[in-house]
Amino acid sequence: MKHNMKKISFLIAALVMTFGFSNAQDLNFSRVEDASTFYNPGLQIKSKSTLNALHRNVSFDNSIAIQTTAAWANIVATSKNNRDAIEDKGYFNFTVGASTDNAGGVLKTSNAVLGIAYSLPMSKNGLRLALGFQSQVYSANLDFAGQTFPKQFDQFGFLPNVAPGDRIYTVGSNQWVSANAGLSLSKTSEKNAWYIGASMRHLNKPTVNWQSLSTFAMPSSLGIQAGYTHMGVTTQTSGYVFITQKANATEYIVGARVQQKIGTGARDIKVGAGVGYRMGDAMITSIDFMWSKTTFGVSYDFSQGDIKTLGIAKNAVEVGLKYTLKK
Repeated sequence: MKHNMKKISFLIAALVMTFGFSNAQDLNFSRVEDASTFYNPGLQIKSKSTLNALHRNVSFDNSIAIQTTAAWANIVATSKNNRDAIEDKGYFNFTVGASTDNAGGVLKTSNAVLGIAYSLPMSKNGLRLALGFQSQVYSANLDFAGQTFPKQFDQFGFLPNVAPGDRIYTVGSNQWVSANAGLSLSKTSEKNAWYIGASMRHLNKPTVNWQSLSTFAMPSSLGIQAGYTHMGVTTQTSGYVFITQKANATEYIVGARVQQKIGTGARDIKVGAGVGYRMGDAMITSIDFMWSKTTFGVSYDFSQGDIKTLGIAKNAVEVGLKYTLKK
């Protein structure tokens, strides 16, 4: 226990060391379990290193598009003595990555993320506790040049094609640093696995200042995550819940997946399908293919809620890729 306390103390020191170097952004993924490290740096800390990528394209009435691309690596580190029995030992997990956003050329962001987590065995029956930290550097550029905004409204909103002709030529940029932290409790057995986690983003409440015109202190935001998986001989079923605070709103995503093993032999081939719901926003469908160490998945969002009632067609496609490295 004394040795483990030294490692946890090292994690706290590492947060201070990494605080000025890294980044992440506000979360807008549908494949939330694949992107769990962004929601909670202490969630689903696996014993194998992985390379990961996600690309998301959101379109409104097929005219305005928001594109997000993220790539990151989760690297496992442990002592030589623990490598052969890592599932029963403690180990570190380092995260490094970057992402970009482009909202129709008006708002562009770029970010990088650096994190550290430690997974600690609590018993010999697969129960583990994980603690993780991330530090963030966020860069955003806003450019309204050439954009025309209408000023004529009626009881239904602004009137299309009725504008005073004035244009806003406002260009601004901003950078800020955030700190995230999270922990999770999980258990894995021969046939079942579950996890539950809690996280807090923007612990330092960074100040956002656009050209000294306005100053906004970003509030800390809470996140709760939970999931369960049943592993059969050839079929695996799972469900998950992600609750994330976003400004004055809270996002709820629930979903379920089924994965089926195909054939036999040295090559492990699996096919999966899933359905999810982002409350008040969209239905999410997904398909996944896993061959050996590579996993490829595609998700599609179907508009629901208020935005569909307004007659605005919103659709989103998200593509994920993961490669599992050797121990």
